[in-house]
Amino acid sequence: MINSINIKNFKGLHDLSLELSGNNGYIYGENGSGKSSFVDAMYFLARTMRTLKDEERIYHLPSRVQGFYPELASDEIKFDLESSGNNLRELLRRFHSIGSENGPSIAIGFDDGSYTVAFDDKSVIYERLVVDGNVVCSFDGDENFISSAFFPDKDFRDYLVDQGERYYGANTFLSILVAEYVGTNSGYFRNRVAPSLYDAVSSLYS
Repeated sequence: MINSINIKNFKGLHDLSLELSGNNGYIYGENGSGKSSFVDAMYFLARTMRTLKDEERIYHLPSRVQGFYPELASDEIKFDLESSGNNLRELLRRFHSIGSENGPSIAIGFDDGSYTVAFDDKSVIYERLVVDGNVVCSFDGDENFISSAFFPDKDFRDYLVDQGERYYGANTFLSILVAEYVGTNSGYFRNRVAPSLYDAVSSLYS
């Protein structure tokens, strides 16, 4: 279950933090207060999780937080998500917060960990996934790390490193994991990662 969200420099949201509890979440406020921007940010994050697995329907991230539905997203971002393919740069250009020198960043906390991703005006520049208090992966320029504890299968770990070298930047590492999670049979992926990581990926993707 998602229990915290922080969004920076996304459309009209310069620095929004929310603490969540329970099974239901609702957003209310005056016109122009950022309700649609918040929902659009969740769709944007969902898109960054599936750029390597281009499916017809749009998955929305906060399925554990009741009250968010696809029809709530603005027509503008739904059009972009459905038509832009893997063009992360175009999404970043269109939804970067006006007047901000920094690109958008989104951080979520969930029951067993946290996930943070940040962008400049064209690509991913920082990413960190933590599960059970331990770092699964961290990317920050030349300081890149993938945990062997969460990826005990060396061949699979080497494969992910190769995928990262080929696709990272235009795609997040989480999207690479999701592509493996969705694109292979569940047993193959499950047997090559730590059980807690499998649970985290399946929870974030669903």
